[in-house]
Amino acid sequence: MYMNLIRGYLEQGNLDMAYELRDDFKTCSLRNRIEILNSVFVEHLFKQGKDEEAMELYKSSLNNKDGFTANGAVANAYLKVLLKYGKKTQAWALFQYMLDNYSNYHRSELDVDTLNMMVNECFKSGRFSDALNTFIKTKAKLKYLPVGAYKNIITRFCRNGNLSEAENVFDELLKESFTKPDVATYTSLIHAYVEAGRTEDAVQTANKMITSNLQEATKMLF
Repeated sequence: MYMNLIRGYLEQGNLDMAYELRDDFKTCSLRNRIEILNSVFVEHLFKQGKDEEAMELYKSSLNNKDGFTANGAVANAYLKVLLKYGKKTQAWALFQYMLDNYSNYHRSELDVDTLNMMVNECFKSGRFSDALNTFIKTKAKLKYLPVGAYKNIITRFCRNGNLSEAENVFDELLKESFTKPDVATYTSLIHAYVEAGRTEDAVQTANKMITSNLQEATKMLF
């Protein structure tokens, strides 16, 4: 609620009310939430073309001279802003910091949303190999990735016609013990095969999907 109200006041140019709400929020909330709230002001400064001020506020908001944090919720808010306004070097530095400081004891430090955001950024600029490297590097650090991370990169490879890369990631997913492809992941690959004229592969993948779903249904019944 606070973020929406503050964003509205900033868009109207009512800075006094925006800052008053921020000060009020600071008295009744946790540090991480305050840091996330400040991302609204950082974005406002970028919109005004005040990049230097925006970067200063970004760094001071995180109490880190380089603008780093290992908290996933906070980092995601700033990653979105940094990428949106072309601060890609700073965004990748923040992401690398999150990877370097990931701890198995605090899994919230880095989540699938963070990974997908950076993978998608690679695809936007046509850096497909970087997208795969980012995925592999994150997987090695986290040890476990939910199906949403696999689905995202497989779907994007399929959309860009990189079927061999999609197949490789899909094969790795099939080898996982605790993560299995969902219907959407199978469907992306099936559609890509159809568009490439590989009907036999499409049918085989569809059969795998049916078999997998039947096995899951059987587990639930017995």
